Parts: sequence; C-alpha cells; structure tokens
Amino acid sequence: MFARLYQNIVIEKPKLIFALLILCLIGFGYYTKDFRLDASSDTLLIDGDPDLKYLKEINEKLKGDGTPYIPGI
Repeated sequence: MFARLYQNIVIEKPKLIFALLILCLIGFGYYTKDFRLDASSDTLLIDGDPDLKYLKEINEKLKGDGTPYIPGI
C-alpha cells in the first residue's frame, strides 16, 4: 500500500514534489529571521540543581584556576 502510494505520488510526479520542497524551504527560510537561540549558561542551568551545588563545593575545596590537566601525557 505504501509502496504504491509512494510510486504514484513521488516517483511519477517529481516536479510537484520538488516544487513543494522548494516552497517549504522558502517558508522556513523566511521565518529564520525570527529565530532566536539563547544558549547562555544562565538559561541552561536549573535553579536549585543539586549537581551544580556539588560542583561548586568541589571547586571551593580544590580552588583550581579552571585549567584542566591531563596526567600521563
């Protein structure tokens, strides 16, 4: 059933499918001007996260400068 539907729509009418794909691409491209991605660290952290609290405790105990060291190299 699906194979016949695919054959009738996609294979036999490639210009229609291509036109629909171009219309979708234009539509998505038009609305990308309104897209805003906020990936700052403030929005990625959850308030009251116990793992974040633990990380801060470990950082206070170790008092490192944030430079990672890989032993054995």
